[in-house]
Amino acid sequence: MLRRTGIREYKKIKMEAVLLPAYGKQKLLTYADTFRDLAKTFTYLPSETEESEQSYLKHKNSQDRQNAICKSRLLENRGILADHLNEMAQIMTHVAEESYELLRINDKRKKQLMQSLRSHGILIQNIYMIENDNQHIEVSMQMKMIKDRHFTVEDTAGLLSVLLHKRLHPVKNSLMFIQKEYETFIFVEEPTYEVLTGVAKAVKENEKMSGDNYSFMEVSNGNFLCAISDGMGSGEKACRDSGMVIDLLEKLLEAGFARETAIQMINGMLIAREEEQNMSTLDACAIDLYSGIATFSKVGATASYLKRNNSIEIIEENNLPLGIFQQMEVESVTRSLISGDYIIMVSDGVMDVFGQENAVYRLQEFIGRIEMENPREIANHILQFVICTSSGQIRDDMTVMVIGIWEAEQES
Repeated sequence: MLRRTGIREYKKIKMEAVLLPAYGKQKLLTYADTFRDLAKTFTYLPSETEESEQSYLKHKNSQDRQNAICKSRLLENRGILADHLNEMAQIMTHVAEESYELLRINDKRKKQLMQSLRSHGILIQNIYMIENDNQHIEVSMQMKMIKDRHFTVEDTAGLLSVLLHKRLHPVKNSLMFIQKEYETFIFVEEPTYEVLTGVAKAVKENEKMSGDNYSFMEVSNGNFLCAISDGMGSGEKACRDSGMVIDLLEKLLEAGFARETAIQMINGMLIAREEEQNMSTLDACAIDLYSGIATFSKVGATASYLKRNNSIEIIEENNLPLGIFQQMEVESVTRSLISGDYIIMVSDGVMDVFGQENAVYRLQEFIGRIEMENPREIANHILQFVICTSSGQIRDDMTVMVIGIWEAEQES
């Protein structure tokens, strides 16, 4: 919602601005229906006769049993494809029905904006302020630079923040400089929190590369994801397998898939592969930087830690890695973060050093004694402690990820 200082200056127009015109919206909804119909054709519901036939095949010779296995795999793959088509239909429907509330900028304020930006060599053609479905402010402007002048988009965001009484920054992947011809630039409300990250890694002895892969990424404005995948075994194949999991996760999330659905799709893709199984773990944490809500999703991954001063909470789930069963449940754990909190995520190789008994609690005790504030220093400190505990031996790949969260005003 708008800050109290600016409420009187902006009024919601009594209409919604749809993202697509009526024709484009209907066309996209038609595509969505087509994908749903396709999904139905791939959905497999065995009849009683088919179940009897399958039972009979179990008692035939090995060749027939092999045929039954191939048939079962084919049916599983059809089910996976049906799920993917349904998810595509859902994304299309969401885009078609997405809308915004327009906010009116009064003429006096608009004139001030245009004059102030012109004094820096920036010409404005159109300006719109909208409130998206998450109630966050976005400003869309068509701008160009006067000849022989240079001004960055980041500096423009600073000017707008002062003039509109809102902390704004350019959207992800925005141009760095304002061009000589009119271009549309979008500025969004700055999140309440910012993150700093750190990572430390150690490769298994006698291996050239780690079987662990990780990612820090801004999925969308105000939504931050950190993920780590541990490939089965070590070396090149483990690295390739876990790297594929992380790469698929990034691409699916950027395409608009929900996190749980993306994980299910990755699992389905691994099951559908004809080559050797990829049984990689996946540990993902999504942070809403506006609300401070962190959501942990673990698939075969070891425990994570939430550090708040000297209080350490263990976050863990007991389930199997990706690529084993077609149907799997992605269980999520949600926590509310505050400024100064740290999230520590580790791969299996870190926890294995402490053995089976009390491994989670031994690392919890050590993390609770850490007084450092820099995430990179914390990650290195934890890794050095683990290596010392194993007498300098590195029997498996180790990765330590640390994410610190602070209020944006404090960090700045």
